Amino acid sequence: MAVLGLGGGTMPLFLRQYCPVLTVENVELEPLVLHMAVAHFGFPPTGSDGKCITHICDAADFVARRSKRLRQLEPGARFGHGYDAVMVDLYTH
Repeated sequence: MAVLGLGGGTMPLFLRQYCPVLTVENVELEPLVLHMAVAHFGFPPTGSDGKCITHICDAADFVARRSKRLRQLEPGARFGHGYDAVMVDLYTH
């Protein structure tokens, strides 16, 4: 599962608590948002939970890179490389 926009990290935490086998990839543009989620909301620090992965980058670029990579794979190799669901909670100034 991919979560675009981290906020306080409550959605990824909820997903991991109620579905522990789920791997959640989070995408957040602002490093300060990740810092606040870790410091104040109990979000796991980067690298501490192999099933909760956070990327600091632009969500549009992240999706474009992932889509390009999927298109380059052999047609039969696509299983397991995409996402079963994508949650979007993006905000722009």
